[in-house]
Amino acid sequence: MLEFSHLDSLCFETFLNALAKQYPNDLHILQVDNASAHCA
Repeated sequence: MLEFSHLDSLCFETFLNALAKQYPNDLHILQVDNASAHCA
């Protein structure tokens, strides 16, 4: 499990990479709210 002290685009990208690595054969659909951390 990942835990971050803040949320920025680098943290969000780290989370997405960890999710993809943990479940490489699954399709992931995430709904995001256009926060600045979700844009890189």
